[in-house]
Amino acid sequence: MTNRYHFDGLIEAARPFALEKAAEIKKAGEERSNRLKRKKPQLVVDNDA
Repeated sequence: MTNRYHFDGLIEAARPFALEKAAEIKKAGEERSNRLKRKKPQLVVDNDA
């Protein structure tokens, strides 16, 4: 005897949540990328003191 399961309804019900989560992940990645690209202050060392 084999077990057969149909997840078609579950997949369709979960799809909007998956798309929303994928969009959140993409947005977080873009924000992280933008944070890393920000201009950083230039370090100046004054050895004359």
